[in-house]
Amino acid sequence: MRYSLMLLVLSVSLFSCGEKANMVKTFYDEEKKMIKEEYGIKGAPDEAGPEVRNGLYKAFYEDGKLKEEKVYADGELNGARKLYFADGKVDIEENYKNGLFEGPYKAHFANGKVKEEGQYVNNEITGLWKYYYESGQLKEEVNFANNLENGLYKKYHENGTLAAEGEYKAETENGLWKYYHANGAEQEQVTYVNGKEEGWVYVLSEMGDTVKWINYKEGRPLSFKEKPQMQQ
Repeated sequence: MRYSLMLLVLSVSLFSCGEKANMVKTFYDEEKKMIKEEYGIKGAPDEAGPEVRNGLYKAFYEDGKLKEEKVYADGELNGARKLYFADGKVDIEENYKNGLFEGPYKAHFANGKVKEEGQYVNNEITGLWKYYYESGQLKEEVNFANNLENGLYKKYHENGTLAAEGEYKAETENGLWKYYHANGAEQEQVTYVNGKEEGWVYVLSEMGDTVKWINYKEGRPLSFKEKPQMQQ
């Protein structure tokens, strides 16, 4: 048997463009009332050899709601794939070409708002990706190349003000990075060399006063100064 008793298979012969295809259906129950999946394959389900999926694939929750849909061509994913939450809202939208990621990608929170979005080129994360808070407010803007963080980076507080900005090279911080308080005031400036702090870092309060100084060498603090607190 190709499937266990609880995953009964129903084979339906279909004809398209003169070629015989078969639709496979599996079920959660023996009575075949609670469908689990349905998809096309090349050849008959009981033929020897590996199963080669072809055409539209659908998976369902036990209550019958759609859980996933995607498209196969000669056993490989090709085209759009969607995953759904149990309440029917879209969870993930992604695309494939010859079994590899290709094209737009988008993920959602359970409340329906976008969680992250970007694109793949030749199975690699590429270009600008955006990440969001569950409220829908933009959280991060990250540039990628060769599957690594490369280029300008920005992070935002949930109130929309800028939290950090800088640049990545091969997934490590490089150059001048600036950090900000939620009220928009500058918090500190840090110079990175290959991901390690280098030189003096001035830490500022929300009011703009310098509260401490830290001197770094290859990521290690060499000296530290703190502004004396005013006595009440």
